Amino acid sequence: MATLHAAIRRSPEALANPNTFKEAIYNTTELDIDQDLTPWMQGEFSVAVLPTTKAANNAPGVGVALLTEVSDRAAADATFAKLDKVMGDRYKFQVTQAQLNGAPSVNWVSKFGSVSASRGWLDGNLMFLVLDSSLTQSLTPTPSTTLADNDLFQQATASNLETKEGHFFVNLDRLLSSNVPLPALPPNLDAVLKATRAIGVTTAIQSDRSTRYDMSVLLRQEGGSTTPTPLPEGVQ
Repeated sequence: MATLHAAIRRSPEALANPNTFKEAIYNTTELDIDQDLTPWMQGEFSVAVLPTTKAANNAPGVGVALLTEVSDRAAADATFAKLDKVMGDRYKFQVTQAQLNGAPSVNWVSKFGSVSASRGWLDGNLMFLVLDSSLTQSLTPTPSTTLADNDLFQQATASNLETKEGHFFVNLDRLLSSNVPLPALPPNLDAVLKATRAIGVTTAIQSDRSTRYDMSVLLRQEGGSTTPTPLPEGVQ
């Protein structure tokens, strides 16, 4: 996975360039986004950064979880079979078959066990990929309360948009209290983050040339309501 990481380190803006990003993905995974991925990724998807605990020293860390609705499960299985081979042959990961709640899954573990990932199915057409295999415990069983039901998420992503293409949400309350190692921040920025409960962005494609972004920043208010103050009239 060093190829993609190195490309981003050399040029962080590469993520914003579709062609550069596609090339980096191919050089890293040998997968072509247009041919191997997008044909079966026709449903909704989500990407989450979640706290984890490293079993070796019980130290806090973070992992990444990808969930996506799949329109062609056979094509998705074929793509990930190719990726399994790349992980084993090129990166020397141990690739093993497993079961998650009775459904097939695959684990990738690096030579010395310092890096792990898992992929598999949660439902008939819901595929998951986690970078840090311990995150599978967060995916099953299905939680009784979803993120969409969370009050803080609802406040941060509230919007009058008729159609919504996606959301971005950061729960700073949980992030800053989770003991996850964060980079040192300038004092002014650190104070701003500690005064913020959550950040939410809701997006909608308005035409083939424009996309609208509605952003909310929920601030702490001692002794008062945490409901965000409405923007002045005419400001969106």
